[in-house]
Amino acid sequence: MIKSLLANKKYLIVLSAILMIGLTGCEPLRKKFVRKKKQDRTKEVIPVLEPVDYPRDAYSVDSLYRHHYSLWKVWHKDLMVSLTEGDSDKRIIQTLDQLTLQLQSLQALVNVDRKDRLDEFIAQVQGIRKSYDKPAAIRNKVTLKNQAISIDRRFRDEFSYHKVRESLVPELPEDTGLKGP
Repeated sequence: MIKSLLANKKYLIVLSAILMIGLTGCEPLRKKFVRKKKQDRTKEVIPVLEPVDYPRDAYSVDSLYRHHYSLWKVWHKDLMVSLTEGDSDKRIIQTLDQLTLQLQSLQALVNVDRKDRLDEFIAQVQGIRKSYDKPAAIRNKVTLKNQAISIDRRFRDEFSYHKVRESLVPELPEDTGLKGP
């Protein structure tokens, strides 16, 4: 038993000596465990002296009309789902604002006679939007939903691509700011 204790002591002494030598080494202990700063890897920035003017995206009026018309259909479907499921007023207002935005985008793509008709649709959508400024207890959700359905039917009937194709502007004006698909 005494021999095993002495062997354990010798073993611990040798182990602690190896540990001391390994930790101290040639450098001070603090210097061994301090993280070194990273080298700056920034490359020299070369300024562009002549900016590149990229050409404007070449979307046809037909493709832009189809794009905004399909976005209008998607936003209207979202509105109908929101009205049916009783979503929050904030979500419904955002959907109505997007419907108005798509109608305004379509206005830039049609002739004057169709623009006046789109103004009427914008006014009707804004009418539904204004009803959400009133308290929820005063609003009639069924009437609002029926108005939205009526707007959708008339809009799809009058402004489908096949019916508006002849009324599209021949060339997209520069100042419209419309973005394509």
